[in-house]
Amino acid sequence: MGLCYVAIRSLGQVSLLFAAAQAGHAGVVKVLLENGARADTVQNDGCTALFAAARHGCACSTQS
Repeated sequence: MGLCYVAIRSLGQVSLLFAAAQAGHAGVVKVLLENGARADTVQNDGCTALFAAARHGCACSTQS
């Protein structure tokens, strides 16, 4: 299986974890967290991935 740098940010400066949480992709969020993505990373607007998941109604990504 190939490797992916899970802390990378997109051109819009959001992390992969933040983008997945914001879009409601709980499975992707889980994989990223299991592979070292930092849940406490704060985006430029002050939000974390947890906040993005909750704001967009993805309760499945907010549960541990």
